[in-house]
Amino acid sequence: MPSLTVDPPVLCRVVESRSAETTRLALRVEAPRGTAGRYSLVVRKSDPAGTATMQQGGGFDLAPGETRDVGNLTVSVLPNGQLRIDASVLIDGRKINCGHNSIYDL
Repeated sequence: MPSLTVDPPVLCRVVESRSAETTRLALRVEAPRGTAGRYSLVVRKSDPAGTATMQQGGGFDLAPGETRDVGNLTVSVLPNGQLRIDASVLIDGRKINCGHNSIYDL
């Protein structure tokens, strides 16, 4: 899980869960001392039905010790499909690229 030493420190990750042909993605941000910033979540899908790009972004404000999902997307992906996920947060002019966790068959 990537983190960046900024004041305050911030952790972010994309949490993915799949069920049949549906994938749910959430961008989870944690700030032990609280912070405010902006997030970006871009998902590129490619499967036998075609391609699509979905984007989400906006501001967030976290209280000290708060963990929150600041972005959520649900994507239909056929078998043999692929997702490319680019997620980041911007805090005080510093970009933090977010890692990715997968959970299947929920």
